[in-house]
Amino acid sequence: MEVSFIVSLMIIGLASLFSQWIAWALRLPSILFLLVCGLLLGPVFHFFNARDLFGHVFFPMVAIAVAIILFEGSLKLKFSELKGQQKVVRRLVTIGFLTSAVLIALCSAVIFHLSIGMALLFGVLASISGPTVVVPLLRSIRPESSLETILRWEGLLIDPIGAIFAVVVFSFMTAYGSATAFTHVLVSFFEILLCGIVFGSGVGFLLGILMRGHWVPEYLRNLTTLALVISVYVSSDFWVKGSGLLAVTVMGVFLANMKSVHLEDVLDFKENLSILLISGIFILLATTLNLQALVHLGYGIIILLIAIQFLIRPLAVCLSTVQSSLNLKEKILISWVAPRGIVAAAVAALYSIKLRIAGHEHASILVSLVFAVIICTVVFQSLTARFVAKALGLAQPEPRGFMIVGANRIAIAIGEALKQGGLDVLLISSHYERIEQAKAAGLSTYYGNAISEHADRHLDLVSIGHVLAITNNTQHNVLTNLRYQREFGKQAIYHLITSYEATRSEKHHIAEKHAGQILFDPSVNFDVLSQRLAAGACITHTRLTETLSFADYKAQLPEGALLLFIISPKGHVDIFSSQTQSFSAGVDWIVLTLIGGGQTI
Repeated sequence: MEVSFIVSLMIIGLASLFSQWIAWALRLPSILFLLVCGLLLGPVFHFFNARDLFGHVFFPMVAIAVAIILFEGSLKLKFSELKGQQKVVRRLVTIGFLTSAVLIALCSAVIFHLSIGMALLFGVLASISGPTVVVPLLRSIRPESSLETILRWEGLLIDPIGAIFAVVVFSFMTAYGSATAFTHVLVSFFEILLCGIVFGSGVGFLLGILMRGHWVPEYLRNLTTLALVISVYVSSDFWVKGSGLLAVTVMGVFLANMKSVHLEDVLDFKENLSILLISGIFILLATTLNLQALVHLGYGIIILLIAIQFLIRPLAVCLSTVQSSLNLKEKILISWVAPRGIVAAAVAALYSIKLRIAGHEHASILVSLVFAVIICTVVFQSLTARFVAKALGLAQPEPRGFMIVGANRIAIAIGEALKQGGLDVLLISSHYERIEQAKAAGLSTYYGNAISEHADRHLDLVSIGHVLAITNNTQHNVLTNLRYQREFGKQAIYHLITSYEATRSEKHHIAEKHAGQILFDPSVNFDVLSQRLAAGACITHTRLTETLSFADYKAQLPEGALLLFIISPKGHVDIFSSQTQSFSAGVDWIVLTLIGGGQTI
């Protein structure tokens, strides 16, 4: 079935949205569903093939998209986060990468009888992972922070490094047999390094200065950054072929580690753009597959894949983590997570065409081999990595806990009630006496300002999924909500109306998009709750049963009772607020209610 260009774009957009949404709903990596959609649209039902759809602009489009994705990922790579794991990361992208490339090359040469050059090129491409596949997988696995940092850094750095070595191997293949072949390869390698580093660091420093000096207006920061990223990639790759990806990666890392350069708004924009690009490009690449060519690989590809997953990757990790602080379980998880991604697919497709034109034997098999590795590693690791992480005890818990800003009477009472309900609770305040009272109540605390740089560096928010701003300072509540909106999402941030807000007209109220959702009933403010607790009100825990439904429970509540939270048997929490919809609470759900205190609502 042939469809028009505009309809094809619509289908790609809808397929991207569906894949991302179903991945979120099922808590599985999105790349799994993107791959399936691409296969269904291309080789299975033949709606379209991305090469035919976009023609000669397809590969340049993919290259620029990958450059933007790499830049966005590298903006999050701060050297301070490595915390003693620099050596492990450095070894993984050098010793680990070379070990993997050489061993895969040897295996493929034996199994598929490839030439030395073709086997080396495939070994390099089959060792390239990348953020397009690693980051969605990490969102699903939620490994411990140190492991996430290692895998994220490896995934970001391995893309440009792999692309560099692919260029070097291709140069070797084209110059093979000449007297200057070795010299030509060395010169190509150092030219790529020099050009990528100079372009990336130079433009990164320039952009940092522009942002730090406010030479670019706020509304142009995203456009300026995007234009410079594309310019750096194109310019660097124009001067030295293959240096573009290294340049944008260096540019991002340089910016991320410059002092006094605030990139929050740029990160928001680039993160949304990266999700769009990853979704679209992964689907498009999958539509170019030839299923018959994959089938013709036979049992040899199964043997190769088993070797890559269970022998080559573990050996590469083992060599890279010698004398490191990582234990055996952590090494096993790192060995398990190494899906191959977009850069491997795009470079394989590009070099396959060039090698076929040059008359190299086995050029047509290169794309099939690389895509077979991509498909199998993505599918296998997407379905098993979370289970392996849990079995090893290295998966972080689901973020269902509460960060409560404030340590007053209300905050402590709510914190105690939530903790009694089996939830993690962290109270934050700059008032030392109140923090001591919270500690005396058995609550975890942080003495300081929730929006300070110290809090950014030291707060452990692994198990936190909600933010409650419960202070009588409207401005502090708003700043807290604005600070944590990007991290937790607007739907997970609430604030208690202050007495100031309750007594002022609407034109003095903070807009909901800045203040977060209103906590509990809008008619209840900070002073009302404080007075009720002082008058003896308490928070009760009621477990619903077969004979006590939620409707029955609400019907028998005394006048003035205030519904606060409802906790499912699996630990999911719903908060009663002005935005609360109807609940389908059942047996063993726990309802937290404020009762008493002499105040009606």
